[in-house]
Amino acid sequence: EGDDGLFTQGSPVIFATADQSCVIVWGDQRSGSRSIFSQKLNPEGESQWEENGVQLFEGMDYSTSYHQIHSIGHGEFVITWLDGRHQRNTIPYIQYCTSDVERIMNTEFSTNGIPVIEPNENSAREAFSFVSEDNSTILVWEDSRRGQQSIYAQRISQQGERLWGEAGILCVESENRGEKLPYACTDGNGGFIVAWREDTNNTFTNIHS
Repeated sequence: EGDDGLFTQGSPVIFATADQSCVIVWGDQRSGSRSIFSQKLNPEGESQWEENGVQLFEGMDYSTSYHQIHSIGHGEFVITWLDGRHQRNTIPYIQYCTSDVERIMNTEFSTNGIPVIEPNENSAREAFSFVSEDNSTILVWEDSRRGQQSIYAQRISQQGERLWGEAGILCVESENRGEKLPYACTDGNGGFIVAWREDTNNTFTNIHS
């Protein structure tokens, strides 16, 4: 239902709602750059929102990537993505939404999401996110601020607060190695476990956690 045959769409993600419907989110280039659109389908597969989907964020003319969606209950969901609005770099963004299209912009955040770190001259890549037990969202990503790819993390409350500082936290201390492709999950006690690929000083790579 999001494909009108005229534009490139890809990277769909989906979650089920309490009313047995589902919400689908995907990357869409109909505006000239990659934006994020969404559609809700009922159990019969019928579109519940406008034809060809709803653009989740207004006035976007910059590229987005690595978007993920997570249900937080009560018909609400959270979306995270990497955002290129700051020209020379990309940084992680987050937005909470409801599954009612009439209220999808009526959130405590701005209509175009908020950055999870203070915008800077560094670039983020390969972002991954999940929802913790307290419904805060934890994000991990590759970050070039140390002159090499390192893994950083941030926790965002449902009110949009940066709980781990304005710049996030460094997950791994290492020298002359690049940490890449992070994945994370809850540890069941309010914290998290992160795994990543690390380049060695030779031609091999190792997996760490």
